[in-house]
Amino acid sequence: MDLGLSPDELALQARAREFAQSVARPRAGAIDGDEQYPWDIVTALSDAGFCAMAIPQAYGGQGDALQLFGARGYASRALSDAAE
Repeated sequence: MDLGLSPDELALQARAREFAQSVARPRAGAIDGDEQYPWDIVTALSDAGFCAMAIPQAYGGQGDALQLFGARGYASRALSDAAE
């Protein structure tokens, strides 16, 4: 599906999908069953650069413009879709 994303945004979306399929999806059932918050996955998300995208660099974020953050929401959608 063409979402009108730039090549960089498409690459981010692909990275998010790969992360979700290789890291989050294999553990989804166990996480649900254990009813525990997956801190290790959150740490891995941060290490992979998926957290703090719209937070200014002065505050430790990546400093992306808010309009990019909205486009990058497609990446989070890829994460949630792949985890289902």
